[in-house]
Amino acid sequence: MTTLATDLVIGIGKLLTERGETVSVAESSAGGLIAARLLAVPGASKYFLGGSVVYTLPSRRAYLDVKREDVAGLAPLSAEIAAVFARSTRETLGATWGIAELGAAGPTGSRYGHDAGTTAIGIDGPRNHSLVTQTGRSERGQNMWDFSEAALIAFRETLQRACVQSTRADSGRESVQLIPRRFQILNELRLGSVVFDNDIRLGDTLIVRQLGIESALHCVTV
Repeated sequence: MTTLATDLVIGIGKLLTERGETVSVAESSAGGLIAARLLAVPGASKYFLGGSVVYTLPSRRAYLDVKREDVAGLAPLSAEIAAVFARSTRETLGATWGIAELGAAGPTGSRYGHDAGTTAIGIDGPRNHSLVTQTGRSERGQNMWDFSEAALIAFRETLQRACVQSTRADSGRESVQLIPRRFQILNELRLGSVVFDNDIRLGDTLIVRQLGIESALHCVTV
């Protein structure tokens, strides 16, 4: 039997738990496998808010707040429409992150002319990412698994490419800002209006005080 709780989803769960972030899912041809794999990790209730299988137009209307104007002019099975679905599932449940998947699992292609094994994936959150990829296969069950794998890999990479800066002002309000993952700060580097005078490495956690604002900056290693 295929193991749902692979190292991939265990790592995702660890990142989300450490950051106190949450995720929701809207999937089509993956048939619920993305949600099932995230839920297979012990402690998933800390970060998994819910998901839906939006395989038909009625299900998309019922579970996603996507209006006709939101997708007007967008090509079916495209990165752009997957991005819209990802944003909708995130906003619907108030999650930090949204994952969306649309695909043609096979054995035939889509009615729009896409080959079997084509999937569009969207990640929405503090950092956005969307793509279209192909497995090169027509076997339905294997494609469903591969679609879930592609979506989860894209999600993990999006998480890893970001350093999340939580800034708490004197008023107590908190905001989130993303900073690219791959960087070094040597001697002095101006990042926005903040100046770091000391050397730091990826993985370091810094407390920066400037103009009465205290920031905790954590850079996630890969």
